[in-house]
Amino acid sequence: MTGNPKRGSLLVETLVSLVAASLTIAAAGSFFLVQNGAYKGQKERLAVEDNLRTAMDFVTRMTKGATVLPPVVIAGTGCNSVLTLPYAETCGVSTGTNTPGTLNDTAQSWTSQQWQGYTVVITGGTGVGQTSTITSNTANQLAVSPSWATTPDATSVYKIISYRQVSLAGTNLQYQNVSSGSAAATLSDRITCFEVQQDGTYANQFDITITAQTAGAEPDTRVVGTTTLQSSATARN
Repeated sequence: MTGNPKRGSLLVETLVSLVAASLTIAAAGSFFLVQNGAYKGQKERLAVEDNLRTAMDFVTRMTKGATVLPPVVIAGTGCNSVLTLPYAETCGVSTGTNTPGTLNDTAQSWTSQQWQGYTVVITGGTGVGQTSTITSNTANQLAVSPSWATTPDATSVYKIISYRQVSLAGTNLQYQNVSSGSAAATLSDRITCFEVQQDGTYANQFDITITAQTAGAEPDTRVVGTTTLQSSATARN
């Protein structure tokens, strides 16, 4: 008794079809995984770049709002710059009834100890250029240390200054009001470089460079995604 040749032929065709279908499904699955990985990689990169732009925006605006007396201070080297920005919180004119350890302004109604730890700088009139730390305050008097070398009088214009600092802690770009003692806040993570340099032509202009990178290699390129932004800002106050 002989077998049905048609049945054998159908079996072979079925097996070939199954193999072809399996290969198609495997290829589709592989394509999906590649595309899904690329999508996730692009999504992460876009998130990193968005955080980077937000951080650069913040640092640039803060630098533009910084005072020139006392001056902006840059410490650290290369990609580990520490940017300290003197920022004017308020200003006024002394009423002139001062001692070497105080500054009075009867036009004010401050909250008690509101300015403790901040800095007061004489920006005009008698004693111009002097800087001292506020140890305590009442509604209209600042106690300072060290004492004034030249006691301010009714011509003395002053500013109360906070020092705001931007620095890199690991891979986190952080911001802190060091005068108030507030905790540092993270502006952006995955930062590998924060560099600030004073412009050689303009004393109050600063060149800022921030670099960020993705957490790992991107699936499509097999390399870590890196983005660098550069900006310039001039302290104006």
